[in-house]
Amino acid sequence: MPKEAVETEWRVATDERMHQLTQKGVTIAPPELGHSAHVEIIGLRPARNYFYEFRIGVETSHIGRAHTLPFSRGYRRSGRASETWDVNATKTASS
Repeated sequence: MPKEAVETEWRVATDERMHQLTQKGVTIAPPELGHSAHVEIIGLRPARNYFYEFRIGVETSHIGRAHTLPFSRGYRRSGRASETWDVNATKTASS
């Protein structure tokens, strides 16, 4: 890995094939955090499955799945999903 920060694209979808995107963006994966990409996403619906992937250059991560917590009055909840992905590994595109 390079010693500089790496621009990382991320996408979130409601389907496993990543066709129904709900959000997408770009973040920086700094070397001091092991080139980990950290994305805070707001506005997802409660009690639903979401799928996500990361891309650096032409390399794309495996598709991950996260499930949002159910809505509860009086409580503020948050859920997090994380993935460690070796950007030196190759992956064939899913169709």
